[in-house]
Amino acid sequence: MITHHPSHEMIVEYANGTLPSAESLLVASHASMCVHCRRQIAEYEDIAAALLEAGEEAPMAAGSLDALLARIDRDEENGASDEAPVEPAALDEETRRLVPPPLRPLLPSSLPSLRWRRIGRGIRQAELSDYGTGRVALLEIRGGQRVPSHTHTGNEYTLVLQGAFRDGDAHYASGDVALADPSVDHAPVADEGAPCLCLTIRDGRTRLTGPVGRLLSPVIDG
Repeated sequence: MITHHPSHEMIVEYANGTLPSAESLLVASHASMCVHCRRQIAEYEDIAAALLEAGEEAPMAAGSLDALLARIDRDEENGASDEAPVEPAALDEETRRLVPPPLRPLLPSSLPSLRWRRIGRGIRQAELSDYGTGRVALLEIRGGQRVPSHTHTGNEYTLVLQGAFRDGDAHYASGDVALADPSVDHAPVADEGAPCLCLTIRDGRTRLTGPVGRLLSPVIDG
């Protein structure tokens, strides 16, 4: 059961089309796994459409116009059209099972063939894209593995695609979304069993804070 969702503000901005593209990818991927958020998005889209039809203007959040214009610029640069992105034809069955449809177009190949980079004991990462508003990657943590203590210079959003992890008192399983901002210093631990596969989106860098981190430069972020 999904118990951790994107914030209400993110859902509203996604429905209005003003959420930056990297965060939009996270919300779309989560919504493809979450009936509750799909219904919320549909409701807000209906409200926005009704307001437009009635000729009313909904108040825009600070910075939302800039975010929308930046999103349009990025779409034009990338040759985006009204057609849905085309996902790679050769994705294997396991990849299609684990990876939500909104995320599949970013994959150049099936999961086993991605350019995985080891970033710690039992931890590897595959960079997928840089949206300008955030770095998009897949992170895989071996079952039972603890991630070294670290913090962030910006926000890090994590969507669990397989397995689960515990971060302090919170537990995140498939479909759950976690947010770590610069005030958070944490060391998540993957559940025993299957590897924990996550989509991560970061708008800053990762900085190790434990004993090793004080001696070495950060390695989680590369």
